[in-house]
Amino acid sequence: MITSTKDSVSKTGREDYITNNLKDLISVHRFFKGLDPTFLPFLESVARYAEYGPGELILNEAAEADGFHLVLWGAVGLEAHIPGKSQVTVQRIGVGEALGWSWFFPPHSWRFSARTLTATEVITFDVTALRDYANKNHDFGYDLALRMGQLMHERLKAACALLEDYCR
Repeated sequence: MITSTKDSVSKTGREDYITNNLKDLISVHRFFKGLDPTFLPFLESVARYAEYGPGELILNEAAEADGFHLVLWGAVGLEAHIPGKSQVTVQRIGVGEALGWSWFFPPHSWRFSARTLTATEVITFDVTALRDYANKNHDFGYDLALRMGQLMHERLKAACALLEDYCR
């Protein structure tokens, strides 16, 4: 990840560093760690740096799932709409975690909303390009499917823990 603290690098310098080192940042991120390095140039070609201020909506429940995000800095609250209770935060997503799995499965619409809890920096991927490449390159597609399955498993465990706490 970034070796200096966020505050010690100017905004432009930090953005330039991330943009110029996307491949390296992708390769060391927990989600893609251990990925066959031959896939990294493709991932870099469909990735971009994005930043969000506190309280910004990144994903909107039921909307088209149009991005996949690796969190570099900050925190995001995964929210579910509960009738009569508005939005309920079901999980906190932080540095080193991935955000968004709904793009991988039809009908490609978000199952949750996600709102930043702090200023947040992410690497965002073009999900149409990811799906197309996964369909054309089955080795990449299989690896990506395993990683997405693990991500879903983590989200399910968090949801179960929340329900257990809620039912006590």
